[in-house]
Amino acid sequence: MRLAAIFLGITVISACSDKPTVDERATLIADAENRVVLPEGSGSLACYKRVYSIVDVPNSYFGKRYLVGEYHLATPYMGEAPGEYEPGVSWQEREDLTMGFLDQGCRTLWFQYAIDDIDRSVQAVCAPTIDGSIPAKVDPPVDC
Repeated sequence: MRLAAIFLGITVISACSDKPTVDERATLIADAENRVVLPEGSGSLACYKRVYSIVDVPNSYFGKRYLVGEYHLATPYMGEAPGEYEPGVSWQEREDLTMGFLDQGCRTLWFQYAIDDIDRSVQAVCAPTIDGSIPAKVDPPVDC
């Protein structure tokens, strides 16, 4: 009886959750990776650890759910442990659209788009540098 109550509670909570299922995640990631345009010199997606998240943004102009992508170049840099950014895809829970990295330049690419937006053009940009500028292209070009 107690086990049935726990199962029912978990089922109700998961039914009310707005988090995407594993299948929905896979569809969103495949869609993003087919649409994303990387900055000049970025190489291919295979050069990056690709981290995706869904963020709910109430009262936004384009919709309330955004897909956020962070692409981290898969080579050690400035104190990073070797293997910290292995190429591949992962999912991460996040609370807002704030970038969690600065002064990475084009070692980290970033995009966001409203999931319900019909256009769904996806343009990845380089992360801001310490002076706040955003490089337009990856220099030197990535070759992996």
